[in-house]
Amino acid sequence: MQEFELSEIIAVLTGLSGFLGAIWINRIRLKDKAKYDHELEDVKSKLARQSAEHLSLLNRISIVHKSQFEKEFSSIQEIWELYDLAYVATRSVLIYESEEAIEFPHQSTELENNIKNCASAVNTLSENLGVVLHL
Repeated sequence: MQEFELSEIIAVLTGLSGFLGAIWINRIRLKDKAKYDHELEDVKSKLARQSAEHLSLLNRISIVHKSQFEKEFSSIQEIWELYDLAYVATRSVLIYESEEAIEFPHQSTELENNIKNCASAVNTLSENLGVVLHL
């Protein structure tokens, strides 16, 4: 009977130690999980903060670049318009001086007439200055 009682005691102790071991392992696992969950939340919050900072920086940089692009583009537009006006003016002056009737695309007849009037006035002024300077 002692052998039977001893084997029962061993079986109860084995079962009890297994049960207590499972509880102990579960507590350790929950403690580690809580620790790693806390660390994960810290990492997530750091990443969210860095992401917000980078997004803010990117927005500021894009606004600066957009304004620089708009300034440069408007400057290029103005230069192109001035170039177009200068081209039309020089062609109109050449046409006026050579008295050839040549049609050029993209010319405004009103602008051409104004330029012809200006060229005429400049020619008259230069002739008058030439007469005055020769005296």
